[in-house]
Amino acid sequence: MSRRVSYSQDTSDFSDAIRKAVGSAALSGPSSSKGGDARKLRQEAIVIADRWEKAFLLASQLRFYNVYLPLAGFSGWNDEELLRKAGDAVDRSVFSVDYSGSVPGFPGENFRKEYRDALEGTPSRFEATGYDAALLLAEAYRLGEKDSRTAGELARERIPLLGTFRGVTGMFQFGPEGEMRRKVSLLRVELGTFVPVPDP
Repeated sequence: MSRRVSYSQDTSDFSDAIRKAVGSAALSGPSSSKGGDARKLRQEAIVIADRWEKAFLLASQLRFYNVYLPLAGFSGWNDEELLRKAGDAVDRSVFSVDYSGSVPGFPGENFRKEYRDALEGTPSRFEATGYDAALLLAEAYRLGEKDSRTAGELARERIPLLGTFRGVTGMFQFGPEGEMRRKVSLLRVELGTFVPVPDP
């Protein structure tokens, strides 16, 4: 990471943040070629650790300055409004996602459909995470006979015995001491849509 730049939450003009991130000298000089083409910069990418509402503003303003670096973010970008408002300014961006029910082939696709049918609403990642937590506990409790110990004690003992749990938010693996490992899924923006990034 070459530079870390922050801004206040009420920022909508990111000119100063962009100058700090890529350098004022880089923005004051000409683009690498005529016609507003991409500038030559030291950075290889820009990580925007904020929600889609700020990501689309930043992406659009980066384009204004002819900064065409790949963008990366996190699950706060997982919103169709990002695609609609940012357009091609976020094309080829990649971000991590903990739940996506709108992308074909993701584990949450069926959950989203069933949730909408049952409750006539769209689930967020919080409903998906809660659903996974309930399923995980139910599976752990099914592993043994009735027991007089508390639910917390049983969960601590039995969850590691599951080994692997596939939920609507992805795959979880549990080690012998109960430590959890979770594979992080990535989405990429391609031609105005979210697509899964294939495993290497």
